[in-house]
Amino acid sequence: MCGILTLYKKEGLTRSDLDASLKSLDIIKHRGPDGEGLILINTKNQKYEIIITTDTPEGISGTSAEEVDFDKGYDLLLGHRRLSIFDLSINGHQPFIYKDKIIVFNGEIFNFLELREILEKEGFTFNSSTDTEVVLAAYEFWGKHCFSKFNGMWSMLIYNLKTGELMVSNDRYGVKPLYYFNENNSFIVMSEAKQILAFPDKMKGINSEAVNVFMDLGYISIGNETFFKDIFRFPVASHYCFKPGVQKASFENASEKFYSLPKTIKSNLSDEEGIKTFKTLFTDAIKIRLRSDVGWGIALSGGLDSTSIAFVAKEILRNHNFTTFSVVSEKGSEGDESYFINLANQKLGSDNIQVNPMYNFNRESFLKQIYQMGAPVADTSFFAQYILSKVVKEKGVTVLLTGQGGDEILAGYHQHFFKYTYELFRNGSVIKGVSEIRKWSKLKERSTRGVLKSALGDAYLTIKTKLGLARFPYSFQKKIFSGKSLVDYLKLEMEMLQLPYYLMAEDRFSMAFGVEARNPFLDYRLVDFVFSLPSQYKIRDGWQKWLLREAVSEMPDEIRYRKDKKGFTTPMETWITSNQEMLCSLAVISDQYFPEHSSKPLFKRAALGAWIENFLLKN
Repeated sequence: MCGILTLYKKEGLTRSDLDASLKSLDIIKHRGPDGEGLILINTKNQKYEIIITTDTPEGISGTSAEEVDFDKGYDLLLGHRRLSIFDLSINGHQPFIYKDKIIVFNGEIFNFLELREILEKEGFTFNSSTDTEVVLAAYEFWGKHCFSKFNGMWSMLIYNLKTGELMVSNDRYGVKPLYYFNENNSFIVMSEAKQILAFPDKMKGINSEAVNVFMDLGYISIGNETFFKDIFRFPVASHYCFKPGVQKASFENASEKFYSLPKTIKSNLSDEEGIKTFKTLFTDAIKIRLRSDVGWGIALSGGLDSTSIAFVAKEILRNHNFTTFSVVSEKGSEGDESYFINLANQKLGSDNIQVNPMYNFNRESFLKQIYQMGAPVADTSFFAQYILSKVVKEKGVTVLLTGQGGDEILAGYHQHFFKYTYELFRNGSVIKGVSEIRKWSKLKERSTRGVLKSALGDAYLTIKTKLGLARFPYSFQKKIFSGKSLVDYLKLEMEMLQLPYYLMAEDRFSMAFGVEARNPFLDYRLVDFVFSLPSQYKIRDGWQKWLLREAVSEMPDEIRYRKDKKGFTTPMETWITSNQEMLCSLAVISDQYFPEHSSKPLFKRAALGAWIENFLLKN
């Protein structure tokens, strides 16, 4: 898990370009505290030079950054900050050179041991125990088809010294986001959009559309837009290969998809087969994510997803103890999950570290959180995630398993239930739809009439949208009400709505403290299997995440059959009241730049003000 930077200028790099690149890498030093690496390349004659900086590990040979001869015509820079997870020696230093290929790689390939075994049988030899070397060998052997064989999370760039081609790739779901700035005869590719701060001439201002979407709807990631104008996110599940200097970079338009969510439905699968297959895939997803040469732990919220990971991990490890990390609130307050957290840990026998983020919630820490995010946030739950990562690192843990993605693939949110009832009504299963509403209402202790009204209202808006009668302020909103089924909506959340938002936040806040977050629910084998199943495997008899509840029977029943859905919540109103002065001071900044949003919630305006203070007033 690391941070990367690639800079290309057709007219050639200068001393100021190198200085700016070093500053850009320093901006993401938190992502890779274990070392820095750079390589300069002349893409016309394929000559390259390894550059040594003050943060380059001992044992790496090269030219000092102060002594680079720019008359050599270097036009491409590959930069890297390393967080050591596998093979902690300098053998894992990046940029990594393998035969005639050079890579900068952020992420992990969890099945690298299996791939290495295949490649060794094909005659490949390895000099390290890193997944990075396996990635390059796989690319050497399978070419672009290697990406479909990787089980993991990644953003990477591979330069081919033989052909002069640069390959760019991002993982299936964008767990490790990748960003680019592209103009005329130059481009920058980076791990975080805020790295552009090192290149003042590339700062084009605010993306006003992104600001409006955030203030109106609370989203911070729609498609490939960012809050920075002219900085875009590289498409997920894609790769793009081109020759810098010969071809003009076109990251968005020329990228090739190597993966998409399945479209077929396995309707003839029995419940027993479905449960067994899910458990097998889920177990292996966790098992390969426990691979690490550094300390690891599990984020435990007290909810279904994180608790299921912990209990399956316990089953895998048997007598091996591990540490869990939890966010708690004041006892009895909204969002307090301490009862379920303590219950789970008692059964697990694990060490549990608890933190109440409210005690750390002040103006300084809030501003730091927004800086690390590189965008405003919609509520205080993100601050809780930020503080939890800080505590994880303080306890000497570098790898953290989390439950991210469980709700999106297994239909865990309330809106998913209404999409399911629409699917039933649309297919003519009215009696079953009403039955599900009655059962769900009883579980949630809500009025059946009220839930039915909400379900019919959602269905009515969907029909209006399909008939072209519904009007929305933003074009992407039409997609929310254009699907035919629950799966259609879940795909939209995976690709455009909630998941990209949450994954970006998890990447930023974990990496802010050099912690690698891993997501077993986003193992593509598990995702593909769940998406290939009919909706009743996700919601049945009013129970959401039905398949998970049935498959992981090791959990305490009080958690396994929890009726409430809280998510990663915090008592936001209490926090705001106790920090009114701080939030108001930030809101003043927001009002100064965006007075048209003065009627919007105070927290959103404060978050937007914090973003402005971080990225405009200081730069």
